[in-house]
Amino acid sequence: MSQKQFLKEIENNLPSPVYYLYAKDSFLLKDAVDRVRGLVHEERREFNIMMYDIDSAPPVHTIMDVLNTPGFFGERKIVIVRNIQTMKKKEARVLFSYLDNPSSGS
Repeated sequence: MSQKQFLKEIENNLPSPVYYLYAKDSFLLKDAVDRVRGLVHEERREFNIMMYDIDSAPPVHTIMDVLNTPGFFGERKIVIVRNIQTMKKKEARVLFSYLDNPSSGS
């Protein structure tokens, strides 16, 4: 998906349950994450946006628990996982299995 297409998705409140963001330019990636964060009311971000960096993340089952827990205040939960390319194969299989049939609330 191009940057232009992604911005259109943002305008439509990210209708798909899963997005994979990749950019060689770290500024573009940060901008995309900031735009995603902007979809959640500032007072509710602490509860409805979870960010993990695989290099320092908890075990994958903890991330899975978060993915399967509904957002607070009836809102959609956004889970951002960075550096997914460094995941161990076994953990990646668990996460990718979830991505085949993601929760409608996150």
